Formats: sequence, C-alpha cells, structure tokens
Amino acid sequence: MDENKLNIVRAYLNNEFPDDRIEEKYDFDRSAQTFRIRSGKDLLLLKIGEEFLGDNDDEQIGTHLENWQIANLLKENKGLGIFVGNSMPVAFNRFV
Repeated sequence: MDENKLNIVRAYLNNEFPDDRIEEKYDFDRSAQTFRIRSGKDLLLLKIGEEFLGDNDDEQIGTHLENWQIANLLKENKGLGIFVGNSMPVAFNRFV
C-alpha cells in the first residue's frame, strides 16, 4: 500500500479523533488497511480498501473522506465497521 496515501488517512483520523488511540494493521482477507479507533469506551473500526487508495490521488482521498463524513459514520455506527471502497463507504457487521 502507498504510505503517502495512508498518511492522508492517518492525518484525517488524527484530526477527527485527536485524543483517541488509533491502531492499524493490514487485512489480507479484504485487501484493506484496518484502523481501530479507541474513542472513550467505544471501539470504532474503519477499513480502507487498497483499490480505493490505488484508484484515487492524494487530493481525491482527502476529499472523499471529508465529503463522505467518515468520522461521523464511524461514530453513528459504533457496532459496525465502515469499509471505504471506490463507490462509497459501506457499513458491515464486524462480528461475522
């Protein structure tokens, strides 16, 4: 995965969740970078698809994260995960 593009995602998350701990790892099954955000007593889960990063330039990645309001989606869907692909973010059951 492109570290520069991942850094855009990291900067977005650090800006949106400045006081929270953010962990990450690669999910081989979904070809996505997984971000786990510990926000108070909540654990938020975000997966950024490799295809999304590959098909968008740096500016587009930041714009999509902002326009799709990824931080709000994470907060509103605490029991679910959010997967960011090319067409739009999708909520998924993270316990399956």
